[in-house]
Amino acid sequence: MPDMALLALRSIVLGVVLLGASCSRPPPVVGIDNPDIPARSVVNAIHHKVFVATTREDSEVVGALFSELRAAELGLAAVTVSVPPQHKVGALERPQSIPPNPRKEFAVIEPTIFESKGGFVAALNHELRQRRAGDRDILFFVHGYNTTTSEAILRVGQFVEDSGFKGVPVLFTWASAGKFSRYVYDLNSALVARPQLLEATQIISQSIASEYHIFAHSMGGFSDDGGHS
Repeated sequence: MPDMALLALRSIVLGVVLLGASCSRPPPVVGIDNPDIPARSVVNAIHHKVFVATTREDSEVVGALFSELRAAELGLAAVTVSVPPQHKVGALERPQSIPPNPRKEFAVIEPTIFESKGGFVAALNHELRQRRAGDRDILFFVHGYNTTTSEAILRVGQFVEDSGFKGVPVLFTWASAGKFSRYVYDLNSALVARPQLLEATQIISQSIASEYHIFAHSMGGFSDDGGHS
């Protein structure tokens, strides 16, 4: 008969391994279109332009766009989020493998990096002008703890779609490690992002937007000077 303590230990180890496997993150998807089913070809798919201001360093990882490392200067970008035709409110049909299937899953395509604040504002104004006068608003979205760039972009796209927001979303993504175990790193990243968040708000204030709406989720609220969400 095997030693019961050893058997129990093996069971615990196996449980931890299985738990880790079940909690593994889906892959990053920014800029990964499906060559067989391009997102723009999907009938009834909805597309949302999302502008991005970030305190993250650039990433060479496919689909990541930006990393968890803190950048010295604010980065500016834009992407298009493709919402699948059969999307259900409250759900995020996130791809579990790449490339995504835009008929059934969200996709993030057409990433653009802006080299200047002026280029960013010009593109933002162009997008605002596509709306009727009463809808030329900006949603300034700050994500929370344990969030990658890819996840933040997907959530903004889902939020805009599910809420029916008619304006233009701007995501402020600070340098979260995107790991449950890195709480202190995330907290420090949110706190040190305050000057760059202020810079981002000053940039978008140069747009033609009529109103500004701020949504700061969880730890993202610490990135403002008052520390409120």
